[in-house]
Amino acid sequence: MSANIFGERFLGLRKPAWHGLGKTFEKALTATEAVIDARLNFNIITAPLVAHINGVNALTGKYGIYREPTEDDPEYQYFGISSANYKIIQNIDIARIIDPLTDLWPVETIGGVGKGETMFLTLDAGDDEVKGEHIKKYFLITDTRDGGTSLKIAFTPVRVVCQNTLVTGLKRAIVSDSIFHNLGMKEILSSRVSLIKKMQTAIKETMVTFDILASAVIEDDEAKVIFEAAYPYPSKSVKTQILDQYDEISGPLELGLIYEKAANAQKSYDYYSNKANELRDAAFLNYQRFCDEHVSIASTAWAAYNSVVEVADFRDGGETVDKSALFGARAKEKTRAFTAAMEYIK
Repeated sequence: MSANIFGERFLGLRKPAWHGLGKTFEKALTATEAVIDARLNFNIITAPLVAHINGVNALTGKYGIYREPTEDDPEYQYFGISSANYKIIQNIDIARIIDPLTDLWPVETIGGVGKGETMFLTLDAGDDEVKGEHIKKYFLITDTRDGGTSLKIAFTPVRVVCQNTLVTGLKRAIVSDSIFHNLGMKEILSSRVSLIKKMQTAIKETMVTFDILASAVIEDDEAKVIFEAAYPYPSKSVKTQILDQYDEISGPLELGLIYEKAANAQKSYDYYSNKANELRDAAFLNYQRFCDEHVSIASTAWAAYNSVVEVADFRDGGETVDKSALFGARAKEKTRAFTAAMEYIK
């Protein structure tokens, strides 16, 4: 993720959380203090988008989302398109709402991603274990201001022995974000009580599920089903059907560009299918190693899920968790694996 951090805007308590990433702070901070110390107290604004038509400016009814200039990036940065009803909650305002929660769950990390469109904040929810293995529990709060991504609070534990960043498919592990869109004091106080209950429920239900997965014995073929779910084949384009009717000589002669597009679609399908196979094989090899090294949870749905998590977090020779392992494509691999693993709960 380090390559995606905006202007080194990252802080971690005493020691960096994910794999040595970022700078540290020594004393407990409120969320507001963390936003200020991490230099995330900049403004994100919306502005009307205008179309230039024959020398005349015309309002489009849409708004652009921009980050205002900062001391190290003196340009407005464009993040996306929104409607007139789109409301931005600034990082400092999110922090002020989160502040009372830090009495229960202290700030562990905070950072900005990209050019500042995303802020993430982790809260330390304490320690637990699954079959004797140490689990650090965190809440990950993320808000991406791009016009299409909602603010989320997710329960995101870390399996300490391998630093696996666990992302689940449990709907209850994702906490409501509604309080951030109601800034009246009554609504905030009422919502905070509800939010704390939901966060406590997310912890309880997820840890119980982890323990059950660690007791769900599976065969190798069942582990492979989990890996197939984590890394599905792409959808095949209908364009490729014409390749069955023509060869490499007659196709280009009779169909020209149409045949070329079909051939390119097939090449794309083959490439991503091969990539899926490579990842499935990597996950299975990792699973076999995992079972050898961790006998107490060997041959379980939990082991298969963690094999996918490790491939997502550490593949390509990386020593740090990539942004996508927390927020994007690799997080979805973990979620698909978790959902498939749940099928083996008796």
